[in-house]
Amino acid sequence: MRSWAVIALVLIFVTNARAESQVRTFVTQNFETGIPFDQAAALGSGAVPELLAMLEDAQLEPYWSNIVYTLGAIGDASAVQPLEEFLRTHQGQISWNTFTALQGVPTALGFIGERGNTQALDLLAALADDTYWQQARFAVFDNVSVNDAVVRKSMMKSTIVALGYTGKKEAKGTLESLRARPQVMAEFGADINSAISQ
Repeated sequence: MRSWAVIALVLIFVTNARAESQVRTFVTQNFETGIPFDQAAALGSGAVPELLAMLEDAQLEPYWSNIVYTLGAIGDASAVQPLEEFLRTHQGQISWNTFTALQGVPTALGFIGERGNTQALDLLAALADDTYWQQARFAVFDNVSVNDAVVRKSMMKSTIVALGYTGKKEAKGTLESLRARPQVMAEFGADINSAISQ
């Protein structure tokens, strides 16, 4: 009986290790035309803990944007708070790879919010307040330097688009509140109108 128990434990370990390596192999690919959404979603909620651990591994920074997108495609609510922490933690001087991953956070939240997760929708509403991005401080340095205004505009656009494709009433309310602000409309009017019409 003991030998069978040992064999069973070994099989469980090998199966888990195989599943984990599949997750890592998937997100560390270079996708020329973007990550296939269906393949990312098919990894399932069981992949979320490993993906979150990978998001804390600096050696995997070139693939952080893939990891963020995959977390969104899976759509598990447990990823919302870690994604928020990822967004808040990486400020100051950051690389272009990190900025690309941060820019993908609203998109991931939009995927999760589309499934009706109120925490994701609330966070998107908070990110849609342009004062959030004015207070956030990103200094993107790699081969190029990107100023705060460009970063803020890019993050706002990502958030507005994400609100639009959730298709949720709460998200539309947030977009309508943005449309009522002339200064925001002057800068993001086309994006807001497009998101509302979705």
